[in-house]
Amino acid sequence: MTDHDDNPLAGIDLAAWQPPAPGDRLADAVVARMREPVPAVPAVETGGATSGRRWWLIAGIAAAIAAAAVFGMRGLVRAPRDGHGTVAATQPSHLDLGASSAELEAGAEVTWRRDGHRLVVSQPRGIATWRIADDDELVIDAGATVASVEAHGASLRVEVKMNLSDARVIGASAVTALVVSLVTVVVYEGRVKVTGQGQTVNVAPGNTVAIAPSTPPRNAVAGTPMPPPVDKPACDATALVQSGDQHLQQGLDAAALLDFEAAIACMPDGAPSRSSATAKAFMSACRSRNEPKAKVYYDELPADRREALSQICVRNGITFKVATKTVPKLPASLTSSDVAGELGSVMPSFEACGGGTFEGTVSVDFSVAPSGAVGKVVSTVDSPATACVVSLLRRQRFPATQRGGTFTYPFTFKKATKCDAQKLKASGESKLQQGLDAAALLDFEAALKCGGAGGDIYVKAFMAACRSRNEPKARMYYKSLPTDRRDSISQLCVRNGITF
Repeated sequence: MTDHDDNPLAGIDLAAWQPPAPGDRLADAVVARMREPVPAVPAVETGGATSGRRWWLIAGIAAAIAAAAVFGMRGLVRAPRDGHGTVAATQPSHLDLGASSAELEAGAEVTWRRDGHRLVVSQPRGIATWRIADDDELVIDAGATVASVEAHGASLRVEVKMNLSDARVIGASAVTALVVSLVTVVVYEGRVKVTGQGQTVNVAPGNTVAIAPSTPPRNAVAGTPMPPPVDKPACDATALVQSGDQHLQQGLDAAALLDFEAAIACMPDGAPSRSSATAKAFMSACRSRNEPKAKVYYDELPADRREALSQICVRNGITFKVATKTVPKLPASLTSSDVAGELGSVMPSFEACGGGTFEGTVSVDFSVAPSGAVGKVVSTVDSPATACVVSLLRRQRFPATQRGGTFTYPFTFKKATKCDAQKLKASGESKLQQGLDAAALLDFEAALKCGGAGGDIYVKAFMAACRSRNEPKARMYYKSLPTDRRDSISQLCVRNGITF
């Protein structure tokens, strides 16, 4: 018998079969297996040493094939404690980085390097949720230098959105930063710092920061230094809502929340589309697990939709306490005396509409809903004070009744004998204390026209604009604020949905 006759693989073309590439940890697994103790067995004499060695070789190849198949079927990427690598996820994957790890969504790309307890990561695109051990330090370069993120003992989500239309035109990885339209960082727990455009903010758990290529971090936690104002085109609520809808469909919930909040700030009070935008902002806050924002928008939801919409938050671990209260019986309707009494208490703010230069009467027809909100307001009088009177009346709130009512009211104006800036300023301060923010703004602006009201009149006008949510006026007076006080004073506007 020849060696060829003794070969059980004779006649089989092994070159036609190529085994799959072994996994990254196959060598470690084989070494570990070889180091395990093997129980003693009785020696069995075989027909030949050469034939035995060949069968052991066949068994080893089969084991390698099985191990490679097991490792290749799982969406799991492991990394040594010290080392580096690049992962482009074509499916949801788990990236093991020792004590720390990341969950990569399909389409995400990361390049990492670990040196002891320091992890340096580049994330040019996609979505990744990072869990960083207490002893580890993570530094992420997100969106090709658009933003830098530093984290210790934290859990956070980093979303890098690409402008795909620009990417197809440019088509070069060296200019990735040019096609990154937004980097969003959502912090769930731990200490996180975000830097963009030379500005650094500390982001507390439960908060979100967004950075665009030409815009520093915005919507940071209150108390964090905010960037200076950036010139931007006119506010377009419809475009912002459409952008938010698109972000929601893409699963970019934190970015969608920013869009809907910006759209709400654009809309006037009582706008029909405001209720829909508020509901969408609430859903985005729930899906991004931003509990503080979710609780803010929950109170603004229509009462008949709260229970249904709140289930989105409940599924994401956010619950609400529903207070039960006894509703008092309401009067049947609003009377003319009720209207006169309510308007008389705020008459100085209406009188300011004349600016001290108009003399005459502006008669206004208006309706009041059962809730007390003013509905339709009409005046056929053409005067300098008419638009101001109509605007103030629309913001007026009357006592709630069962049926509301329809009324006609005359506003009479007289020319002022002399402009007194200090008196107007004092009137504005008094109205601020009473919560009549729009009327206070009119007084402060009238004092500015008089002159001699003092340098702090711009601060007071800015505060009144913020509290009355008059964004155009707030932006105008922001530029006149003292530079060293802008950051602190502007927080009043931020709390009212106006950012700079």
